[in-house]
Amino acid sequence: MKRNELNNIDVYMKNYKHRYGKKKGLFKLDCYYENKIFKKIDYIYDLAKIMRNYKKSFKKNILQNFGYRLIFLSLIPFFGIVFPILFNEKYPLINVCFSSHTHGSNDCKDYYELLFTENKWKIFLPLYTTLLSLLIILVLSINFYILIKVLKYERLKCGKGKMSIKEYCRFCKDIY
Repeated sequence: MKRNELNNIDVYMKNYKHRYGKKKGLFKLDCYYENKIFKKIDYIYDLAKIMRNYKKSFKKNILQNFGYRLIFLSLIPFFGIVFPILFNEKYPLINVCFSSHTHGSNDCKDYYELLFTENKWKIFLPLYTTLLSLLIILVLSINFYILIKVLKYERLKCGKGKMSIKEYCRFCKDIY
């Protein structure tokens, strides 16, 4: 982009197809998702212009369209943390008995019977921990990526070029 066109986000959006065609691999994917995020932000700004007198309904509309999805996406890993709390080895909230246990004894009278054996349980726990860790990293990465793209959108809209760290921090304070 030319220096005198930096303050126009529309020019940046119109050059999307040209930029997208030049990219390869992950850069192409980044360009695609950046375009999707920019279109969503544009939609939010258009809603703000239309509903400027209706602040309460605007906030409600934005929350319904975007907020609930982002909140739910962020809470998915925390729902996964419930499982280790319920079936903790030292202080479980739900007592369980494995299916390989003999049914004739009264040891498991007040316990819930699981459908799998203790060996499968020992395989499942590390796998579950690994998947939960990956999910947490993925959700945090998505949220961080969206934050970076929102900052880039605002920077393009204001016509800012390259900035030093100090200018960037001031710019972030002005936005949020």
